[in-house]
Amino acid sequence: MESESIVWGALKLVGGLACFIFALHILISSLQAAAGRSLRGLIRWSTRGRWVGLSLGTVMGTLLQSNASVFLVIGFLHAGLLTLPQAIAPIAGANIGTTLALQLISFDLGDFYFVPIIVGVLLLISAKRPTWKDSAQALIGFGFLFMSMKMMSDSLAPHKDALQSLLSTSHGSGLTAKFIAIGITTVVSAALQSRSATMGLLFALTRADVFSSLEPIFPYVLGAQIGTCSTGVIGSVGTSIDARRGGVTHLLFNILGTAIALALEPFLIKITQMTSSDLIHQTANLQTIIIILTALIIVPLRTPFVWFVRLVTPSRKPAPPSSHLDDEALKMPEQAIYRSVRELQRVADICAQTFRLNAEVMFRMNKRTLLTIRRNEDAVDEIHHVLKQYLQKLTARYLSRRQAIMIQHLNRCTIDIERIGDHNENIADLTELRFHTRGTAFPSVAQQTLFGLFESADRVLQLVIKSLNPDNTDFQAIAHDILQARDAYVDLSLSAKALFSEKIINHEWAPIVGIFLSDYVDGFDRIVRHSKMIALAESQPHFWIKRRKLDRIAPEMPGHSKTSHEPGDFLDKLQEEGFV
Repeated sequence: MESESIVWGALKLVGGLACFIFALHILISSLQAAAGRSLRGLIRWSTRGRWVGLSLGTVMGTLLQSNASVFLVIGFLHAGLLTLPQAIAPIAGANIGTTLALQLISFDLGDFYFVPIIVGVLLLISAKRPTWKDSAQALIGFGFLFMSMKMMSDSLAPHKDALQSLLSTSHGSGLTAKFIAIGITTVVSAALQSRSATMGLLFALTRADVFSSLEPIFPYVLGAQIGTCSTGVIGSVGTSIDARRGGVTHLLFNILGTAIALALEPFLIKITQMTSSDLIHQTANLQTIIIILTALIIVPLRTPFVWFVRLVTPSRKPAPPSSHLDDEALKMPEQAIYRSVRELQRVADICAQTFRLNAEVMFRMNKRTLLTIRRNEDAVDEIHHVLKQYLQKLTARYLSRRQAIMIQHLNRCTIDIERIGDHNENIADLTELRFHTRGTAFPSVAQQTLFGLFESADRVLQLVIKSLNPDNTDFQAIAHDILQARDAYVDLSLSAKALFSEKIINHEWAPIVGIFLSDYVDGFDRIVRHSKMIALAESQPHFWIKRRKLDRIAPEMPGHSKTSHEPGDFLDKLQEEGFV
């Protein structure tokens, strides 16, 4: 019976932990969906200063937890929308925000955990707007967090004596025992990929009276901080060197915080015990105090800390260029347009690099290269949204007629480049599918033809990059070169399609080979087609930079009165024509 009780208790504990992780996932994903792209706006705002970045990072960490927040920061680093020094404060803030969110979990709702679940379910059933539905799911996840905490505590309570003797040895047993305890929770937190889940397990152990004082809990709290960094380090694989350094920054921040905490252990425990009489609250407060103390030390010393991160992660390759967009330049519309063209060139270069990586994996599969392709596509999406917002902000200024039209062209080019990024990802997906499908090895003639087509499409993309140099004096001439290269590509594409069809008709190649070749050519065609659209925009007479106006400041436009237009006539016509 005793062994059966232990097995049942272990299953209940694991089930409670699984429920906790699942509830945490629901809570984070729902909050992220409800907040939308405003969370990414917070990251952009964080570039205004280290203390602003620390504050906004704290907000993100409270809503999303440090792992998700750091992953967003890594994405912005890879996209060049943040520099490594600018990322220090948001990463530190994300750590602080996570500890503040854990303060909520440290409260004991008892059997009232069902209240947010009931309210969330009712709201989910009745809500019509997606934001309200996301908020309802967040409430349900919040309630399930406390339900799973109770499950874990109930499963641990019958075995508290054995667990107490096992887990309390770290106190008073020397530094070695503390390092063992830190190592245990580091491994657990890394395996769960969640500091909150590990801290929730510590809360459950405390609620089950396994711990009776703060001292034995101390090293386990430190280990939870280090282990959670595994997500950022793993998530930065396949990204640029600065993005990888972002993951390492998160890790080094928490390692240095652990070292500081160990050096100040008696002082920190004494201060924390004064904050609350409840041991669970003390545990949550301890982590908050350690992280805030670490942030207050590292953020002011950002420059030497960045030097240390780069020393730990050396690289022969230079960091990719960062964003050219600057909100201060919006006061000078021509300067902002100049910077927008330069940013388009930067993202076009990312697309061209990704296209070449696609050519590499088409002929030699490499999972890491595939991962880099997908990371690059995420970067293109981020730059696309930021650049569109930048152009929209620019319309708030007095613009000349040429500037107003130029912004429309730039907006169109932004969309086309983002579509090129999408097609790059589609080609990568096609390659991955091909290497998992039998009988899809390409004959030598097919490979040569496909490679020739790739070279022609790549020539078009390189001309697009060249054309998006804002220092060009004649955009129309380079646009003409793009259109000529596009015509040469079309001739090759038609010849390739005819060759592939002939081989399939004559049963020289398997039909499955024809399908994949056709899909590759289609992907290349779409990329070249969007390149053509960029060239057509550049061919317009309004597409040029007036350099003598680069430093000219334009006032803001006054607010326009909104004139309401009745859509009745238009709707009546739609109904008459049978459209609705």
